[in-house]
Amino acid sequence: YATAIDAGSASFVFSYWFRVYNFNNDRGRVTVEYLNSSNTVLSTYSSGNINNFITWNNYTDTRTAPVNTRTIRISLYADRLSGTAADAYFDNL
Repeated sequence: YATAIDAGSASFVFSYWFRVYNFNNDRGRVTVEYLNSSNTVLSTYSSGNINNFITWNNYTDTRTAPVNTRTIRISLYADRLSGTAADAYFDNL
């Protein structure tokens, strides 16, 4: 994709389903980082902290990759605020 990315014509869609079991007030978040060959972050999508969703919710981010993007890093986070488990669920990434 390097040629299309550097021409500014490569769009990427990141979509996922997410829910949090809200009994323990746990939370989660997703980040997508577009990095150059030196691993410098050029652009970031972040869901922010999400909590208290018993039902599944769909999130989507569509963006044109910044020129010089060579790696896209996706990170999933689940934070346990109480109890014994972090109850954040991700599906269909």
